[in-house]
Amino acid sequence: MEGDALHYSDVLEAIRGQDVVYGNLSGDLGKMAENMVKTMYENGVKQLIFISSIGIYEMPLKPVLKPYRAAADVIENSDLDYTILRPAWFTSDNEIDYEITKKGEPERGSVISRKSIASFIGKIIDQPSRYKRQNLGINKPKSFEIQKCLIVWFERRNTWSNKYITASNLLMMAEVQKKRHLLTDVISAT
Repeated sequence: MEGDALHYSDVLEAIRGQDVVYGNLSGDLGKMAENMVKTMYENGVKQLIFISSIGIYEMPLKPVLKPYRAAADVIENSDLDYTILRPAWFTSDNEIDYEITKKGEPERGSVISRKSIASFIGKIIDQPSRYKRQNLGINKPKSFEIQKCLIVWFERRNTWSNKYITASNLLMMAEVQKKRHLLTDVISAT
């Protein structure tokens, strides 16, 4: 089925007859979440799994994260049996390795594999009451520590291409270094 999550009638048609709704969207997420919540009420569907983003509760809120926060606020103010996931940066690593943090706990990682997210979503579907009305961070364990080690390593070697380097760039650099068998040097440099 094709549709636009900004168009109420499209969302209504997509949700009709479903047991679980999964939202992994981009754009005007607040409006999309409103459409999802309203059509779920109308169709008697209770379970919603919604992908948001890491960092939506940090202040000041980064402009790029405002739509994710808006959607989370809409969903949390509903009576649905929701599970909001706030994943770290997605990777395509062929691994299932994750940890969960609850809303209000410090986020502990900077990356998560798509395969890990899919595995956890399977658990949510299989055990919906266990994760009912929860807002959870999901990340690869110790991925912040790896990022910190990389920052120190690159600072010591003055290999910054610019002052605005991102976590994803650091991780790409880490992959290059790992392929060159220098990752142990990164960790021992700290």
